[in-house]
Amino acid sequence: MDERRSAQRFPLDNLYFVEVSFTDSATATCMLLNLSRGGAMLNLPATMPKPLPVSGAPFTVISGPDVFNGALEGHKGSIVWIKDTLCGIGFDEPLSREWEEDFS
Repeated sequence: MDERRSAQRFPLDNLYFVEVSFTDSATATCMLLNLSRGGAMLNLPATMPKPLPVSGAPFTVISGPDVFNGALEGHKGSIVWIKDTLCGIGFDEPLSREWEEDFS
């Protein structure tokens, strides 16, 4: 498989959650599986109302784990891919680099 990411992904060893608002006004608390400056992989909750968001759907991160010192809050972007309850999201603007030091 070809690597299409331009930014390094950081797998997360601890359980972290982010609250995300999708365009259809559904808000969900999602498990954060990995993170890069340009995007993340999320696990949507099984209880999320159907239909699930689709590729291209915009989102806004409402809140994130304290360990990221507010680096995620307010970031907007769109869903890049979705398969079942897993999805890849891309940020419109890259995250700052400050949070990376704790995960390098």
